[in-house]
Amino acid sequence: MMALLTKNQLLSFAEHLINESKISGELNEYLDTAIEKDQDLMRSRSETPNTITNDHILGYLYSRWSFFYEVHNAMRIQLGDCSENSDDDWVRPFIESQLIWSEHEWREKLGLPPLVDPLDAVQHSLFLNIVLSGSHNPYLEWKKTIGYDES
Repeated sequence: MMALLTKNQLLSFAEHLINESKISGELNEYLDTAIEKDQDLMRSRSETPNTITNDHILGYLYSRWSFFYEVHNAMRIQLGDCSENSDDDWVRPFIESQLIWSEHEWREKLGLPPLVDPLDAVQHSLFLNIVLSGSHNPYLEWKKTIGYDES
């Protein structure tokens, strides 16, 4: 069974994501506008307008994502849906791909210029479908589906 990522591996992956040109981090500047476009966040803010700050909302979003990721990652490890070698595992490319897709969707909702070609964004959205289909190696199947050639 695969071991969890070491602290150095996590830091390396986080640094990789920070340097990814298709994930900007710019969306934090548009949080107020994004909240207006998300019913759950809008409800939270309107129910307690004087106590919920943008930092609270960012913390909530991060916690919600972390919980989702950790629960699903633990389940897939228990089910053996992972590689012994964390460098060959599909979860990190999947996370990166979903961040690219999510940023593309939010940029569209917020009227910001895209960072990726729309076709590229759609290709990233396909990764989730492949994971949900139960593919043995979702990353490899995704690369084949989109015609990715590493040469």
